[in-house]
Amino acid sequence: MKKLLSYILIFCMLLTFPAAVQAEETHVSVVLNGTLLEFDVPPQIIEGRTMVPVRKIFESLGALVEWNGETRTVTATTKERVVIMQIDNNVITVNNEEIVLDVPPQIVAGRTLVPVRAASEGLGALVEWDDSTKTVKITVQDEFAPLEERLKNTTKTKLGDAFYNWSIDIPKGLPLSVLAPDGVYFEFSDEYMNEIVSLNVAAAKDATIETIKQFELDYVYDNNLTLISQTVEEAAGGVEYVRTVYEYNHYTSRFHGDSRMFLKDGYVYSLYTRCYANEEDIAYYKSIEDSFKFEYDKSLCEPLQKIENGMRWYYSEKYHVGFYVPAGWTYLNANNQVVFLSGEVENATSLGMIGFSVFSVTEGESLEEYAQKSKAAYLKMYENYKDALTQSELKEVTLNGNTGVYYTDRISSSELESYHHDMFFYLGDYVYNFSLSFINTDATFAEAAINSFTAETPAGNEFGYLTPHPAG
Repeated sequence: MKKLLSYILIFCMLLTFPAAVQAEETHVSVVLNGTLLEFDVPPQIIEGRTMVPVRKIFESLGALVEWNGETRTVTATTKERVVIMQIDNNVITVNNEEIVLDVPPQIVAGRTLVPVRAASEGLGALVEWDDSTKTVKITVQDEFAPLEERLKNTTKTKLGDAFYNWSIDIPKGLPLSVLAPDGVYFEFSDEYMNEIVSLNVAAAKDATIETIKQFELDYVYDNNLTLISQTVEEAAGGVEYVRTVYEYNHYTSRFHGDSRMFLKDGYVYSLYTRCYANEEDIAYYKSIEDSFKFEYDKSLCEPLQKIENGMRWYYSEKYHVGFYVPAGWTYLNANNQVVFLSGEVENATSLGMIGFSVFSVTEGESLEEYAQKSKAAYLKMYENYKDALTQSELKEVTLNGNTGVYYTDRISSSELESYHHDMFFYLGDYVYNFSLSFINTDATFAEAAINSFTAETPAGNEFGYLTPHPAG
C-alpha cells in the first residue's frame, strides 16, 4: 500500500510540474502610455486572460479605488466613469451598464486580481496585446484633450461627430489646422494649403439640390477654375449630394478639387478635398471622401469633441476655461468673450445663451460689486418687466475648486418667460464671468452647464490688460 501511495504521489507531482514551469516561463508585461507598470504580484494568465492586482491597475489609470470587504466588491471611480467588480462574479458594471467577463475577478495568494483588459477598457483606455513579447499595451486618452493631441496616439482609423452623426477616415500625414468649437467645421491641411480635407455643416434654410448645383457652378466660374464634372449622386442611406470636380493652375503646380455637398435633415454638409493633380493623390483623397458616412460608431471613431447627454464639451486653451454646452448651439467669439447661442438673435422670440468673459480686475473693486453692477444692468434691460422680475440675493458658490458669487433672475409673465444665472470668480489678476440666459426656451441644460464649469488660474498678468466687464 505504501508503495502504491508513493507512485500516486510521484504521478501527481509530475502532472503539476509542467504547469509550474509554464507559469515561470510566461512572463507578462503591462505598459501604460509607454511606461512599464511594476506590480507587487506579477501579472498572471488565468484561463487565457491576463490578470493583475486590482488597486495598482485602477490607480495607475487615475481612478479612486474603494473596497467593500462585506460584499467583496471593488469600485473604481473617475470623473466620467464608475466601474464595479465583485470577486468570483463575471458580471461587472460600467456606468450602470452590465458587461459579462470570461474570467471573473478572483483572489490568488491573498491578492485580488482582475482582468487587465476589462479593468482598463472599463475606464475608457485602449488595450492591445502583443503576443510576440507577451505585453499588454494600455493607452489612456484624455477624453477632454484637444483633438490634435488625441490624434497623436489614437489607434482608431476614423474621425466622427456623435451629434451630427457622421464619420470619415482620418487623413494620413495632414495635421489638424482648424476645428470649430461648435463642431460645424474642421480642416486638415499642409503648411501651404496645397492639400486639404475639410467638412462644414450649415443650416440648409432654403437650400435644394438645384440651388446647391448653381452655387457650386458659380464658385467654379467666379474663380476661373476648370470644371471637370458635376453630378448628383446618392450616398448610403439614400442621401443625395452634389459632386463638383474641377482643376486649376497655381504658379507651376496643377491642383485637383473635389467638392461634395450633402443635403440631410435640415443641414448642408460640405465635404471638400484639394490635392496635387496626379493620379496617386487624386485616388487617395477620393478614398477619404468615399469613406464619409452618416453614421457614428464610438468603437471606431475618434470623436471630434466629447459629447455626453446631448452636451458638447468646450474648452478654451487661451483662457483655461471649460464647460458643457448643448450640442447644436452656435459659437460666437468677440475679444475676451465667448458665447454659444441656441439660434439666431435677429427676430428671435426665443433664445438660449451660455458664455463667459474674462476681464482685468479693477483695483479696490470686489466680486460682490461686479455682481451688483451686473444685476443693475439686467434690471435696466428688462425694466418693462420689473413687476414680473424676481432677483435672488448674492450667494457664494464653489465649483471645481473656484470660489465666487452668483445670482439668478427670473421673469414670468404672459409675454416673457426667462431665466438668467450669473457667476463671478477671481482668478489671479482677472475676473471670470460665466453666465446663462434662457428666454422663452428650454432651460433644463442650465444645471449641467453650471456644474461642468472649470477654470484654471492664469499665470500672473498672462493676457495683459483686458477690457472691463460690460456691466461696469
